[in-house]
Amino acid sequence: MAKRFEPVDESQKDEEGVQEAESRITVNGQEIVTKTYGRVVTHDDMDHSITEDVFTVKLQVPVLENVEYETGELNDDGTKKLGLREELFHVEYKIDLGKESLAKYKEALQPFFARAEKVEEPKPKKRGRPRSSSKSS
Repeated sequence: MAKRFEPVDESQKDEEGVQEAESRITVNGQEIVTKTYGRVVTHDDMDHSITEDVFTVKLQVPVLENVEYETGELNDDGTKKLGLREELFHVEYKIDLGKESLAKYKEALQPFFARAEKVEEPKPKKRGRPRSSSKSS
């Protein structure tokens, strides 16, 4: 995902979101530790200079793949005959986009959105124990 460590001045080390990082290097048997401070910043995957109003967008991309299947027939040697057919799978991706990149993404897909049917999210299943229907006497 689109995250990077941006160094900040040591005077900002107590600010919210600032983390300490250590670099260790050995010179002539002596270990030297250098402390740096910075914050993890989420940026637009399409334009790394954008760090404000960045949203994680989930994508589901259809992919056609050839898959082997049993045809129901037998080969001359008695083994099951295999065939190939295309099957549709969906691969999920995530990308971080700023407002401008998000608008470009939506614009590129608009012809498909215009003809698509909106899918409602599945309702969560109720949890708990099923009620007993037995009567006590």
